[in-house]
Amino acid sequence: MSPVSTGAVGFAPLAPPTVWQGWDAFAHRAPAPRATPPTASSQAEREDYHSELVLMRTPAMDSVFTAVRRLLLVNRRQQAGARRGLIISGPATTGKTTTMMALGRSFQLADARQHPGQTERRPVLPLSVPPAATPKMFVSEFARFLGMPITDHLNPTQITGAVYDLLCELGTQLVSWASVACGTRCRCRCRCRCRCRCRCRR
Repeated sequence: MSPVSTGAVGFAPLAPPTVWQGWDAFAHRAPAPRATPPTASSQAEREDYHSELVLMRTPAMDSVFTAVRRLLLVNRRQQAGARRGLIISGPATTGKTTTMMALGRSFQLADARQHPGQTERRPVLPLSVPPAATPKMFVSEFARFLGMPITDHLNPTQITGAVYDLLCELGTQLVSWASVACGTRCRCRCRCRCRCRCRCRR
């Protein structure tokens, strides 16, 4: 296998999708072109193409996409009260995060077609937080994704107000988040569900 090269066709290092720059690059990145018949650089091109791991739409993904579209329509004119959401649950490595990423990408590309030239819009906000996150940790992830400066003297209410105003200004319509489990084992042999401590110790 040849070494990874940033000069390979279609190759571009991506920032993590938990910040806006990384998410935008993921959503708008064109897939690597299919490798042509053997040439001097075809090995690097083939490796780059196969590293894309092209996503196949499944019936389960289609059902999630349809459910989210319906919820967006229901929530569109709701002015007060909690808006409806969707929980995607299942065992590890079954494609939950992959489905959410594909959904967000599809939604963002559709929004870009509806609002051409409005590059300041942030229609999708994907987050990754531990299950035991505090309210301040949770809303701070919103701020971090948007690049908002957060100081220690701000309380969760102040951060939430600033984030809410900015999301409205940026046209955010879809927020998704994935719970991150560390996967370590504690003394009672249960599987830890957060990055801080095991639930059985609370």
